Amino acid sequence: MSQGVKQIVNFCLDNKMMLKARLHLDPSFIAKMMCSVDERIYQWLRQCSVHDMVIDTDVNLMDFRQLLMDIRLNRFVYFLPPSIAKLAHDDKIEPKRGDSARKEKATTVKNPATTVKNPALVPEWKMRNNESWNTVFRNKTIQGPMLTMNCHPCLKYHVRGSCFNDCRNIASHCTLSGDDKGRVTKFIKSLRGE
Repeated sequence: MSQGVKQIVNFCLDNKMMLKARLHLDPSFIAKMMCSVDERIYQWLRQCSVHDMVIDTDVNLMDFRQLLMDIRLNRFVYFLPPSIAKLAHDDKIEPKRGDSARKEKATTVKNPATTVKNPALVPEWKMRNNESWNTVFRNKTIQGPMLTMNCHPCLKYHVRGSCFNDCRNIASHCTLSGDDKGRVTKFIKSLRGE
Protein backbone atom coordinates (compact mmCIF):
# COMPACT_ATOMS: atom_id res chain seq x y z
CA MET A 1 0.00 0.00 0.00
CA SER A 2 2.82 2.43 0.85
CA GLN A 3 4.38 1.88 -2.58
CA GLY A 4 1.05 2.56 -4.27
CA VAL A 5 0.53 5.78 -2.33
CA LYS A 6 4.11 6.79 -3.16
CA GLN A 7 3.18 6.37 -6.84
CA ILE A 8 0.38 8.88 -6.39
CA VAL A 9 2.53 11.37 -4.47
CA ASN A 10 5.27 11.25 -7.12
CA PHE A 11 2.68 11.62 -9.88
CA CYS A 12 1.19 14.70 -8.20
CA LEU A 13 4.62 16.27 -7.67
CA ASP A 14 5.62 15.66 -11.30
CA ASN A 15 2.33 16.84 -12.84
CA LYS A 16 1.27 19.92 -10.87
CA MET A 17 0.32 21.99 -13.92
CA MET A 18 -1.82 19.21 -15.37
CA LEU A 19 -3.59 18.69 -12.03
CA LYS A 20 -4.29 22.43 -11.79
CA ALA A 21 -5.83 22.27 -15.26
CA ARG A 22 -8.03 19.32 -14.25
CA LEU A 23 -9.09 21.20 -11.11
CA HIS A 24 -9.91 24.29 -13.16
CA LEU A 25 -12.20 22.22 -15.39
CA ASP A 26 -13.79 20.31 -12.50
CA PRO A 27 -13.82 21.92 -9.02
CA SER A 28 -14.61 18.49 -7.51
CA PHE A 29 -11.60 16.83 -9.17
CA ILE A 30 -9.46 16.61 -6.01
CA ALA A 31 -12.36 15.17 -4.01
CA LYS A 32 -13.05 12.60 -6.76
CA MET A 33 -9.40 11.59 -6.97
CA MET A 34 -9.06 11.22 -3.18
CA CYS A 35 -12.30 9.27 -2.87
CA SER A 36 -11.23 6.97 -5.68
CA VAL A 37 -7.92 6.22 -3.94
CA ASP A 38 -9.65 5.83 -0.55
CA GLU A 39 -12.16 3.38 -1.98
CA ARG A 40 -9.45 1.17 -3.48
CA ILE A 41 -7.48 1.18 -0.22
CA TYR A 42 -10.65 0.36 1.71
CA GLN A 43 -11.49 -2.55 -0.61
CA TRP A 44 -7.98 -3.96 -0.27
CA LEU A 45 -7.93 -3.60 3.54
CA ARG A 46 -11.31 -5.33 3.68
CA GLN A 47 -9.85 -8.24 1.76
CA CYS A 48 -6.89 -8.29 4.14
CA SER A 49 -9.24 -8.58 7.11
CA VAL A 50 -10.91 -11.65 5.57
CA HIS A 51 -7.90 -13.55 4.23
CA ASP A 52 -4.91 -14.93 6.13
CA MET A 53 -2.33 -14.33 3.38
CA VAL A 54 -1.67 -11.20 1.32
CA ILE A 55 -1.39 -13.45 -1.76
CA ASP A 56 -5.12 -14.19 -1.40
CA THR A 57 -5.98 -10.50 -1.82
CA ASP A 58 -6.21 -8.52 -5.06
CA VAL A 59 -2.92 -6.62 -4.84
CA ASN A 60 -3.77 -4.90 -8.14
CA LEU A 61 -6.01 -2.61 -6.11
CA MET A 62 -2.83 -1.02 -4.75
CA ASP A 63 -1.37 -0.51 -8.23
CA PHE A 64 -2.55 2.98 -9.15
CA ARG A 65 -0.87 3.12 -12.58
CA GLN A 66 -4.14 2.71 -14.50
CA LEU A 67 -5.86 5.37 -12.38
CA LEU A 68 -2.97 7.78 -12.94
CA MET A 69 -2.97 7.05 -16.68
CA ASP A 70 -6.71 7.82 -16.81
CA ILE A 71 -6.03 11.17 -15.11
CA ARG A 72 -3.16 11.90 -17.49
CA LEU A 73 -5.30 11.11 -20.58
CA ASN A 74 -8.28 13.07 -19.17
CA ARG A 75 -10.58 10.05 -19.09
CA PHE A 76 -10.80 9.76 -15.28
CA VAL A 77 -14.42 9.41 -14.18
CA TYR A 78 -15.62 8.93 -10.61
CA PHE A 79 -19.01 9.59 -9.05
CA LEU A 80 -18.78 11.08 -5.59
CA PRO A 81 -20.96 9.63 -2.82
CA PRO A 82 -24.01 11.89 -2.26
CA SER A 83 -22.80 13.19 1.12
CA ILE A 84 -19.43 14.31 -0.28
CA ALA A 85 -20.99 15.60 -3.50
CA LYS A 86 -23.29 17.85 -1.44
CA LEU A 87 -20.35 19.24 0.55
CA ALA A 88 -18.40 19.87 -2.64
CA HIS A 89 -21.42 21.65 -4.13
CA ASP A 90 -21.98 23.81 -1.03
CA ASP A 91 -18.34 24.91 -0.90
CA LYS A 92 -18.15 26.17 -4.49
CA ILE A 93 -16.94 29.76 -4.18
CA GLU A 94 -15.20 31.72 -6.91
CA PRO A 95 -11.48 31.75 -6.08
CA LYS A 96 -10.15 35.28 -5.56
CA ARG A 97 -6.79 36.56 -4.54
CA GLY A 98 -5.59 38.68 -1.65
CA ASP A 99 -7.02 39.82 1.64
CA SER A 100 -10.22 41.14 0.05
CA ALA A 101 -11.21 37.55 -0.78
CA ARG A 102 -10.70 36.46 2.82
CA LYS A 103 -12.70 39.43 4.13
CA GLU A 104 -15.47 38.78 1.64
CA LYS A 105 -15.61 35.09 2.57
CA ALA A 106 -15.74 36.01 6.27
CA THR A 107 -18.71 38.30 5.69
CA THR A 108 -20.61 35.69 3.67
CA VAL A 109 -20.50 32.99 6.34
CA LYS A 110 -23.98 31.58 6.93
CA ASN A 111 -23.91 31.78 10.75
CA PRO A 112 -21.31 34.32 11.86
CA ALA A 113 -20.19 34.16 15.48
CA THR A 114 -21.73 36.73 17.77
CA THR A 115 -20.21 38.23 20.88
CA VAL A 116 -21.41 37.00 24.27
CA LYS A 117 -20.85 39.39 27.19
CA ASN A 118 -20.35 38.33 30.80
CA PRO A 119 -22.76 40.48 32.85
CA ALA A 120 -21.42 39.22 36.20
CA LEU A 121 -17.62 39.34 36.09
CA VAL A 122 -15.97 38.06 39.27
CA PRO A 123 -13.84 41.03 40.44
CA GLU A 124 -11.06 38.71 41.60
CA TRP A 125 -10.77 37.15 38.10
CA LYS A 126 -11.19 40.33 36.05
CA MET A 127 -8.19 41.37 33.99
CA ARG A 128 -6.10 43.97 35.76
CA ASN A 129 -4.90 47.23 34.24
CA ASN A 130 -1.25 46.21 34.43
CA GLU A 131 -1.83 42.75 32.87
CA SER A 132 -1.20 41.73 29.29
CA TRP A 133 -3.69 39.21 27.87
CA ASN A 134 -1.07 37.77 25.51
CA THR A 135 1.51 36.99 28.20
CA VAL A 136 -0.73 35.90 31.09
CA PHE A 137 -3.89 34.29 29.68
CA ARG A 138 -3.74 33.76 25.91
CA ASN A 139 -4.03 30.08 24.83
CA LYS A 140 -4.03 28.91 28.47
CA THR A 141 -7.68 27.78 28.63
CA ILE A 142 -6.76 24.21 27.67
CA GLN A 143 -4.50 24.03 30.75
CA GLY A 144 -7.42 24.88 33.01
CA PRO A 145 -9.26 22.42 35.22
CA MET A 146 -12.12 20.31 33.89
CA LEU A 147 -15.37 21.72 35.27
CA THR A 148 -18.55 19.88 36.19
CA MET A 149 -20.03 20.85 32.81
CA ASN A 150 -17.29 18.77 31.07
CA CYS A 151 -15.28 21.67 29.66
CA HIS A 152 -12.46 23.99 30.65
CA PRO A 153 -13.21 27.49 31.98
CA CYS A 154 -13.34 30.04 29.16
CA LEU A 155 -10.80 32.68 30.15
CA LYS A 156 -12.06 35.15 27.56
CA TYR A 157 -15.51 35.07 29.11
CA HIS A 158 -14.48 35.07 32.76
CA VAL A 159 -11.35 37.27 32.62
CA ARG A 160 -11.88 39.61 29.67
CA GLY A 161 -15.64 39.74 29.98
CA SER A 162 -16.65 38.63 26.48
CA CYS A 163 -16.32 35.72 24.10
CA PHE A 164 -18.20 34.27 21.10
CA ASN A 165 -21.19 31.95 20.81
CA ASP A 166 -19.12 29.39 18.88
CA CYS A 167 -16.62 28.91 21.74
CA ARG A 168 -15.70 25.28 22.39
CA ASN A 169 -16.05 25.95 26.14
CA ILE A 170 -19.40 27.73 25.85
CA ALA A 171 -20.84 25.53 28.61
CA SER A 172 -18.69 27.54 31.06
CA HIS A 173 -20.30 30.82 29.92
CA CYS A 174 -22.31 31.07 33.11
CA THR A 175 -21.93 32.04 36.74
CA LEU A 176 -19.66 29.45 38.33
CA SER A 177 -20.16 28.33 41.91
CA GLY A 178 -18.96 25.73 44.41
CA ASP A 179 -15.98 23.58 43.42
CA ASP A 180 -15.92 25.04 39.90
CA LYS A 181 -15.48 28.57 41.24
CA GLY A 182 -12.74 27.44 43.62
CA ARG A 183 -10.86 25.58 40.89
CA VAL A 184 -11.04 28.54 38.50
CA THR A 185 -9.85 30.94 41.23
CA LYS A 186 -6.87 28.68 41.92
CA PHE A 187 -6.12 28.34 38.17
CA ILE A 188 -6.22 32.11 37.55
CA LYS A 189 -3.96 32.72 40.56
CA SER A 190 -1.47 30.18 39.21
CA LEU A 191 -1.46 31.93 35.82
CA ARG A 192 -0.73 35.21 37.59
CA GLY A 193 2.02 33.56 39.63
CA GLU A 194 0.29 34.20 42.95
